Amino acid sequence: PANRWKLGLFVLAGGAVAVSGLTVLGAQQLKRATHEVWVYFDEALTNEVNRTKRSGSEFSLLFLDLDNFKNINDSKGHKAGDVVLRKVAELIMVAKRSEDTAARYGGEEFVLLLPETSKIKALVIAERIRQRVEDLEMISDEQSFRVTLSGGLASFPADAQESSQLIQNADMAMYSAKAHGKNAVMLFSPDKRQF
Repeated sequence: PANRWKLGLFVLAGGAVAVSGLTVLGAQQLKRATHEVWVYFDEALTNEVNRTKRSGSEFSLLFLDLDNFKNINDSKGHKAGDVVLRKVAELIMVAKRSEDTAARYGGEEFVLLLPETSKIKALVIAERIRQRVEDLEMISDEQSFRVTLSGGLASFPADAQESSQLIQNADMAMYSAKAHGKNAVMLFSPDKRQF
């Protein structure tokens, strides 16, 4: 697990540069590395579900997605997009607690597993990350710009009984944040109302 964690940190914090230029890893290496991160995260999520079932506690899952990321790549170039991914990944790694697991989940999506954390406590963490991203000045080719992100939170076992449903519910909450104007974090609610 230690090697996978180092690989996970590399892909999350340092490997973002490989998104467009593949300058850090070759295409096949990047594919394998990304697969390893997903496997690691899936194992961490499965282990947390099992631990939580045994202990009767709870945990939360936070999905984060950069707002208008395609526009950054299109208007400022992929180098600027790489800078954004790298800076946001670094910020998440600094903001997370030692017991949390962070991973880059997709193109511009990140996921954070928050053990022993209620949805409301997770919202505090999520808002802190969202605000720090909003405040972060990005610089690429001597151009300064800012980005925002949207997030969705779901908790186990309150919002789901299986890990796949928890991921889906956190993702739905994140899309709700985007639909409500972006740059926000929404809590999953089965009746579609938000706190």
